[in-house]
Formats: sequence, C-alpha cells, structure tokens
Amino acid sequence: MNMPYPKPARSAIAIVAAVTCLAAIAQDKPGTSDSPLISRYQGSRLTYQTTESFVHVDLPTAYDMQDEKWKSALPVDGARERRVYVAPQGHTVLEIHRAYVNALTAAGAKRILSCEQGQPCTPGSQRLKMAAQSDLARAGLGDDGSRAFDHLDPSYHASFALNRGGQTNYVTIMTTGDANGIGTVIDIVTPKAMDNGGIKVADANAIAQGLNAEGKMAIYGVNFDTGKAEIRAESKPQLEQMAKILKTNAQLKVFIVGHTDNQGDFSANMTLSQKRAEAITAALVKDYGIAASRLRAAGDANLAPVASNASEEGRARNRRVEMVVQ
Repeated sequence: MNMPYPKPARSAIAIVAAVTCLAAIAQDKPGTSDSPLISRYQGSRLTYQTTESFVHVDLPTAYDMQDEKWKSALPVDGARERRVYVAPQGHTVLEIHRAYVNALTAAGAKRILSCEQGQPCTPGSQRLKMAAQSDLARAGLGDDGSRAFDHLDPSYHASFALNRGGQTNYVTIMTTGDANGIGTVIDIVTPKAMDNGGIKVADANAIAQGLNAEGKMAIYGVNFDTGKAEIRAESKPQLEQMAKILKTNAQLKVFIVGHTDNQGDFSANMTLSQKRAEAITAALVKDYGIAASRLRAAGDANLAPVASNASEEGRARNRRVEMVVQ
C-alpha cells in the first residue's frame, strides 16, 4: 500500500530542468558528479559512482508476503549509472528518502513501486539493501563482512519511470542508515539495444561447418527487444541463413536452443529463453517453409555458458541461440 507523501521541500533535490546550482562538495570522491536527471539532497556527499554500459535489471513491481519474494518485476536492459550519497547529519532516513520520492513525483515520474518501513514489501527492501552492501561500504557506510549492514535500519526504496526527451529512464532510490550515517543508492537505467560487439551473421557455410564439427552452432544475429520474445526486423538475414542450411540438408533436424547470461532471475530467464527459441522455430516454419517436425525449441537460460559472466564481453557471448543437431 502506497502512503501519501507531503509536498517536496524546496531544499531537497532538483530534477532535470529544475536542477539548482549547488556548490561542489569538497568531500565528493574525485571524478564523480551528479546525474543531469537527478541531483543530490542538499549538503550530501557523493562518495561512490560507477557506470555499466549494458546490464539486465529486474525492477520489482510487487512483493509476495506468503513466499517472501518478489512476485513480479519489470525487466530492463540498458546502461546503468549508480551513485551513493552520504546525507548530512541531523536528518532521518525517512526524511531523506521522502525528499527524493517527492521530487521525482513532482517531476512527473511514474511510480513503479514504493516501500517504506512496516509495509508488506519491507522484507524485499531489506534484500535490496543487502544487494547494495558492497557499494555502501565503498561509500563509507558499514563494513563488507558477513553481517554487513545489519545495523543499518530501516531501509526504504522506490522505483520510477522518468520520461525526458522521448527517452524513458528508470530511477531506483534506496535509502538506509542509522544515527552514524545515512546513505542513498541511486540507480539510473537507460534502456538501449545491446552492441553485438562486431559479431557478424553466421552464413549457411559457417553453420554447416559448426554442425559438422561439433554438432552445434552458436547464432548471434537474431535479436529481441528487452524482456520480449518478438524477433526484431534486423534478424532477417540471420534467419535466412538458418533456413538455407535446413533447406540444403533436407534430412537435418535441429534443436533451437535459447541461452542467456546470469543476470536477473533464473526462472524468468528460463522462461524467456524458451519463448525466444519458440519464436525462432515459428518464424522458420511460417516464413521459410521449414517443416515443424524438423525443429524443436528449448530454453537453457544460463546453464551452458561459453564464457565467464564476470565481464560484459563474456555475458555478450553467453546471450545467444544455438542450432543443435538432434
């Protein structure tokens, strides 16, 4: 249940065009700066900042109290900026958090989920806090041991969709702390199509060589929108080459197997990889006349990586479709 919020304080934060000219804070970590979308609570220190070019994020939208887990989430792929601010003394966690929530609301952001102390989603909010523990430690709050941030209580979080210039940005605010310090983790995820790293469409000859040599062939030229199983139009050249090898070898039967990296919820990735494999088999049957009896779709999520998921390059290689000889 979302609680009503008071109007934003003028001294809280500024969003986009309403950004105020706050003087640089001397204690800011060198090389860091506020986002042009959302600035800091006045007097806060920016002590940690990182940027990732492409990540998968599941933004929680509802919490299941019986199972004690998020029961639904909004999947987003794109670039993520994370900043951790340490608030000035003399304020409460709720005061700092409400200021950000109020300012985003006033700026026209659409609230996806908001959770405050005592609300049904509080256990999930605590899990989000633990997920950010390393970044909070780098910001100078708590430690990074096995009981990290047990003493930082309460914690609040809220997620918003903020549209600016025709671009939707997803902003997550998570605030936690105690009398010794209050930290706010701000994530901004901007959806974008993944750069395929120069991977080219595998032609029919290359597919044939892979199937003959290893009984399988990794396909990187079939693309989908974030969190969806609808094949994008630029995938047509790759589908044509997949159909060509099947038409050339009339007896060939293959599995079409979808793979993901290890980002996000495993069950959701398993379902998505299965649906994407099914979409490819359906396209080969409908658009290219391949007999359905020669194809079988399967989703494998991140169970069979071909590279380490510790780097974006490795995760890009793991996000693939494979043709596997039956």
